[in-house]
Amino acid sequence: LARLVKHFHEGFMGLKLSEACIDFGDLEHMTLSVLSDEGLRAEQAGRFDAVFVDEYQDVSALQEAILNALKRGADDPRPQYYFYVGDVKQSIYRFRLAEPGLFLGKLAQFSPEADAPLRRIILNRNFRSRVRVLDAVNRVFEHVMDRRVTEIDYDSDARLYPGAASRGDAPAELHVLSTQGRRPQEMVLAEAEL
Repeated sequence: LARLVKHFHEGFMGLKLSEACIDFGDLEHMTLSVLSDEGLRAEQAGRFDAVFVDEYQDVSALQEAILNALKRGADDPRPQYYFYVGDVKQSIYRFRLAEPGLFLGKLAQFSPEADAPLRRIILNRNFRSRVRVLDAVNRVFEHVMDRRVTEIDYDSDARLYPGAASRGDAPAELHVLSTQGRRPQEMVLAEAEL
Protein backbone atom coordinates (compact mmCIF):
# COMPACT_ATOMS: atom_id res chain seq x y z
CA LEU A 1 0.00 0.00 0.00
CA ALA A 2 2.83 2.41 0.86
CA ARG A 3 4.52 1.72 -2.50
CA LEU A 4 1.22 2.21 -4.32
CA VAL A 5 0.55 5.54 -2.57
CA LYS A 6 4.13 6.69 -3.27
CA HIS A 7 3.81 5.68 -6.94
CA PHE A 8 0.46 7.48 -7.25
CA HIS A 9 1.85 10.59 -5.54
CA GLU A 10 4.89 10.74 -7.82
CA GLY A 11 2.75 10.28 -10.94
CA PHE A 12 0.17 12.84 -9.81
CA MET A 13 2.89 15.38 -8.92
CA GLY A 14 4.47 14.81 -12.33
CA LEU A 15 1.17 15.59 -14.03
CA LYS A 16 0.60 18.68 -11.92
CA LEU A 17 4.11 20.00 -12.53
CA SER A 18 3.82 19.35 -16.28
CA GLU A 19 0.78 21.63 -16.20
CA ALA A 20 2.57 24.16 -13.94
CA CYS A 21 -0.10 23.50 -11.33
CA ILE A 22 0.22 22.81 -7.61
CA ASP A 23 -2.30 22.90 -4.77
CA PHE A 24 -2.18 24.29 -1.26
CA GLY A 25 -1.03 20.96 0.21
CA ASP A 26 1.83 20.88 -2.28
CA LEU A 27 2.89 24.37 -1.19
CA GLU A 28 3.03 23.24 2.44
CA HIS A 29 5.07 20.11 1.68
CA MET A 30 7.40 21.95 -0.70
CA THR A 31 7.94 24.69 1.88
CA LEU A 32 8.89 22.17 4.55
CA SER A 33 11.17 20.42 2.08
CA VAL A 34 12.97 23.69 1.27
CA LEU A 35 13.29 24.44 5.01
CA SER A 36 14.89 21.04 5.62
CA ASP A 37 18.05 22.47 4.02
CA GLU A 38 19.86 23.99 7.03
CA GLY A 39 21.34 26.90 5.08
CA LEU A 40 18.01 27.88 3.53
CA ARG A 41 16.22 27.39 6.85
CA ALA A 42 18.66 29.68 8.68
CA GLU A 43 18.43 32.27 5.89
CA GLN A 44 14.63 32.31 6.01
CA ALA A 45 14.47 32.26 9.82
CA GLY A 46 16.79 35.27 9.85
CA ARG A 47 14.24 37.29 7.86
CA PHE A 48 11.56 37.26 10.55
CA ASP A 49 11.81 39.20 13.79
CA ALA A 50 8.19 38.34 14.59
CA VAL A 51 5.74 35.74 13.36
CA PHE A 52 2.01 36.23 13.91
CA VAL A 53 -0.28 33.20 13.63
CA ASP A 54 -4.03 33.78 13.70
CA GLU A 55 -6.56 30.95 14.05
CA TYR A 56 -3.83 28.85 15.64
CA GLN A 57 -6.40 26.29 16.81
CA ASP A 58 -6.68 25.20 13.14
CA VAL A 59 -2.96 24.68 12.47
CA SER A 60 -1.92 21.21 11.31
CA ALA A 61 1.21 19.33 12.39
CA LEU A 62 2.72 20.12 8.98
CA GLN A 63 2.06 23.84 9.38
CA GLU A 64 3.48 23.72 12.91
CA ALA A 65 6.64 22.11 11.50
CA ILE A 66 6.96 25.01 9.03
CA LEU A 67 6.48 27.55 11.83
CA ASN A 68 9.08 25.79 13.98
CA ALA A 69 11.51 25.67 11.05
CA LEU A 70 11.33 29.46 10.86
CA LYS A 71 12.53 29.84 14.45
CA ARG A 72 16.07 31.10 14.82
CA GLY A 73 18.62 28.85 16.42
CA ALA A 74 19.59 29.20 20.07
CA ASP A 75 22.98 30.56 18.98
CA ASP A 76 21.37 33.52 17.15
CA PRO A 77 21.54 36.56 19.50
CA ARG A 78 18.76 38.49 17.70
CA PRO A 79 15.38 38.30 19.42
CA GLN A 80 12.49 36.69 17.60
CA TYR A 81 8.87 36.76 18.73
CA TYR A 82 6.02 34.38 18.00
CA PHE A 83 2.39 35.44 18.58
CA TYR A 84 -0.27 32.74 18.49
CA VAL A 85 -3.94 33.77 18.52
CA GLY A 86 -6.72 31.23 18.63
CA ASP A 87 -9.81 29.86 20.31
CA VAL A 88 -10.16 26.10 20.52
CA LYS A 89 -13.94 26.52 20.72
CA GLN A 90 -13.76 27.64 17.09
CA SER A 91 -11.70 24.73 15.79
CA ILE A 92 -13.49 23.40 12.71
CA TYR A 93 -10.78 22.04 10.41
CA ARG A 94 -9.94 18.58 11.75
CA PHE A 95 -11.08 17.20 8.40
CA ARG A 96 -7.96 18.85 6.91
CA LEU A 97 -5.76 17.61 9.76
CA ALA A 98 -5.96 20.66 12.04
CA GLU A 99 -4.60 19.75 15.45
CA PRO A 100 -6.22 21.86 18.19
CA GLY A 101 -4.04 20.01 20.71
CA LEU A 102 -1.14 22.19 19.55
CA PHE A 103 -3.05 25.26 20.72
CA LEU A 104 -4.09 23.59 23.97
CA GLY A 105 -0.46 22.62 24.63
CA LYS A 106 0.68 26.21 24.30
CA LEU A 107 -2.26 27.42 26.37
CA ALA A 108 -1.11 25.15 29.20
CA GLN A 109 2.59 25.92 28.72
CA PHE A 110 2.32 29.72 28.58
CA SER A 111 1.96 31.79 31.75
CA PRO A 112 -0.38 34.69 32.55
CA GLU A 113 2.49 36.48 34.38
CA ALA A 114 3.35 39.81 32.71
CA ASP A 115 7.11 39.13 32.71
CA ALA A 116 6.91 35.48 31.60
CA PRO A 117 9.05 34.63 28.56
CA LEU A 118 6.13 32.54 27.24
CA ARG A 119 3.17 34.77 28.07
CA ARG A 120 -0.52 33.92 27.74
CA ILE A 121 -2.98 36.77 27.29
CA ILE A 122 -6.66 35.84 27.40
CA LEU A 123 -8.70 37.79 24.86
CA ASN A 124 -12.28 37.10 25.92
CA ARG A 125 -13.85 40.52 25.46
CA ASN A 126 -16.33 40.30 22.62
CA PHE A 127 -17.09 43.45 20.65
CA ARG A 128 -19.21 41.80 17.94
CA SER A 129 -22.20 40.51 19.88
CA ARG A 130 -24.68 42.12 22.21
CA VAL A 131 -24.84 41.24 25.92
CA ARG A 132 -27.97 39.10 25.60
CA VAL A 133 -26.41 37.00 22.82
CA LEU A 134 -23.27 36.46 24.90
CA ASP A 135 -25.42 35.51 27.91
CA ALA A 136 -27.21 32.88 25.81
CA VAL A 137 -23.95 31.50 24.39
CA ASN A 138 -22.35 31.33 27.83
CA ARG A 139 -25.43 29.62 29.28
CA VAL A 140 -25.33 26.89 26.62
CA PHE A 141 -21.56 26.40 26.61
CA GLU A 142 -21.20 26.15 30.38
CA HIS A 143 -23.51 23.13 30.24
CA VAL A 144 -22.03 21.35 27.23
CA MET A 145 -18.30 22.09 27.34
CA ASP A 146 -16.32 19.72 29.51
CA ARG A 147 -12.63 18.83 29.15
CA ARG A 148 -13.48 15.13 28.89
CA VAL A 149 -15.60 15.73 25.81
CA THR A 150 -14.62 19.06 24.22
CA GLU A 151 -10.96 19.27 25.33
CA ILE A 152 -11.57 22.40 27.45
CA ASP A 153 -13.70 23.33 30.42
CA TYR A 154 -15.90 26.37 30.01
CA ASP A 155 -14.20 28.32 32.78
CA SER A 156 -13.79 32.07 33.37
CA ASP A 157 -11.08 32.25 30.67
CA ALA A 158 -13.24 30.50 28.06
CA ARG A 159 -16.37 32.56 28.77
CA LEU A 160 -17.24 35.50 26.54
CA TYR A 161 -17.56 38.92 28.14
CA PRO A 162 -19.13 41.98 26.52
CA GLY A 163 -16.60 44.50 25.29
CA ALA A 164 -19.22 47.23 25.06
CA ALA A 165 -22.36 47.88 27.05
CA SER A 166 -25.76 47.50 25.44
CA ARG A 167 -29.15 48.50 26.79
CA GLY A 168 -32.65 47.38 26.12
CA ASP A 169 -31.70 44.36 24.02
CA ALA A 170 -34.36 41.72 23.66
CA PRO A 171 -33.43 38.37 25.18
CA ALA A 172 -32.01 35.77 22.81
CA GLU A 173 -34.63 33.27 21.67
CA LEU A 174 -34.45 29.80 20.21
CA HIS A 175 -37.15 28.72 17.77
CA VAL A 176 -37.39 25.13 16.58
CA LEU A 177 -39.41 24.24 13.51
CA SER A 178 -40.52 20.67 13.11
CA THR A 179 -39.92 19.12 9.71
CA GLN A 180 -42.52 16.47 10.52
CA GLY A 181 -44.88 16.13 7.57
CA ARG A 182 -43.40 19.09 5.69
CA ARG A 183 -41.80 19.09 2.27
CA PRO A 184 -38.57 21.10 1.84
CA GLN A 185 -40.44 23.83 -0.07
CA GLU A 186 -42.84 24.19 2.87
CA MET A 187 -39.94 24.59 5.32
CA VAL A 188 -38.72 27.68 3.47
CA LEU A 189 -42.16 29.26 3.84
CA ALA A 190 -42.43 28.19 7.50
CA GLU A 191 -39.04 29.75 8.25
CA ALA A 192 -40.05 32.97 6.51
CA GLU A 193 -43.34 33.10 8.43
CA LEU A 194 -41.55 32.58 11.73
